[in-house]
Amino acid sequence: MTQPQDHEAHGAHDDAKPALVLGGTGSFGGAVARELASRGRAVRVMARNVGRAKQVFADCPGIEVVAGDVQEAPQLLAAAQGCSLIVHGVNYPYDRWVPYMHTATLNVISAARAVGADVLFPGNVYGYGAQGPAPLNESAPVKPNSRKGRFRIRLEQTLAEATQSPYGDDENELEPIRVLVVRGGDYYGPTVRNELADWVFDRARQGKAQTVFGQMDVAHEWLFVPDLARAAVDLLAVRDQLAPFEVVNVPGHLADSKAAFCREVAEVAGKPGLKAKAMPWWQIRLFGLFNGPAREMLEMRYLFDTTVCLDGSRLRGLLPAFTPTPLDEAMRITLESYR
Repeated sequence: MTQPQDHEAHGAHDDAKPALVLGGTGSFGGAVARELASRGRAVRVMARNVGRAKQVFADCPGIEVVAGDVQEAPQLLAAAQGCSLIVHGVNYPYDRWVPYMHTATLNVISAARAVGADVLFPGNVYGYGAQGPAPLNESAPVKPNSRKGRFRIRLEQTLAEATQSPYGDDENELEPIRVLVVRGGDYYGPTVRNELADWVFDRARQGKAQTVFGQMDVAHEWLFVPDLARAAVDLLAVRDQLAPFEVVNVPGHLADSKAAFCREVAEVAGKPGLKAKAMPWWQIRLFGLFNGPAREMLEMRYLFDTTVCLDGSRLRGLLPAFTPTPLDEAMRITLESYR
């Protein structure tokens, strides 16, 4: 039986080696790729559409783009060669989570074991379910009330198990890896493009009525994704203080209401008094008859009709000097990214 190698000797702590970013054209992956590159780290982005990825990172000539699909384990392994960090930022529409997110996660684990890389993964709040408005810390019980919440818990459990030394098919111990999960709520920022953010920020920029999901008077947490990326990279720098599998919450801005958040975005956009409205759930239900992701969105209604927010005590303890971007500045940067 082979003995598991020490992580330090295995190279997972070598920041001189490149970081492989998956999902680099998306919200989290794109923000982390830019943050790493801004600190002088060699960054390799694997993408199915190389042309689009090169366009996205045209202003970051130091970021290398290689072709590959995370669903294809040999392609991922080839891209991961020489890397000491794999950023698992890949995501799929809700109706494709099964089986694609599961396969992607297994392939990431396999590649990380093979090359001795740490894994960085963006967690979300789905596993908590609806537990009331009090901020939830990392030890809060998981009470998923959706299929997606249960699935995300299974993904994190799979990553957690990979930090141990299970036996493989050949009865040899498998190489354990180190995993950092940074948990956040709803994103906004320059790399975020979805209905949730676009209908608030891009419509405000254009002077159009903003639209949100759920009740307008409910408090809601919004996370500026460059802050999440900055916190994640800072946490990787103190990884010796972290467990092999560690979850750290990164809270965002808890707006008193969605209406108040929309008003502030409109003011920063120079469009004070802009109207904001809630998308009726019956419209989403109707649209879901023809659209898989919209249909899958319905079970997440509780996230928009109630408040789910995070406690950041653990982050403050690990990174006492970390300061989120001022809200007005974060909104301005986001609005300018739509021009």
